[in-house]
Amino acid sequence: VLDVMTSQLYALLKDVEARTDVAVQVNQELDSATINFDPQIIDVVEKAAESTGLTSRRMISGAGHDACQVNGLMPSGMIFIPCVDGISHAENEDITQEWATNGAKILIQTVLDMDRVLAI
Repeated sequence: VLDVMTSQLYALLKDVEARTDVAVQVNQELDSATINFDPQIIDVVEKAAESTGLTSRRMISGAGHDACQVNGLMPSGMIFIPCVDGISHAENEDITQEWATNGAKILIQTVLDMDRVLAI
């Protein structure tokens, strides 16, 4: 998906150059591979949310979290909680006590469930 989007962006920029007097120069500063987290862990997190009476959805994150680095060494996954106005990774990021508590509940349940899954 990222490669397709990049190709489309380059095509649009070439079109701008062809139709205007604007010269476009592209310098790609960063290119990091996508990370796929462990499907079993994702399933356990999802079931942990359900068993605690909370909802969940699978998400894609563009941020370079520590879990991305750990994922190269061992199976990993992440639990996200809501942020006020959807703002995250910024100084004005804010969460409610309830969201933090719910995230902790899911994390605890995930750890307990993973212990059972791995003990099989």
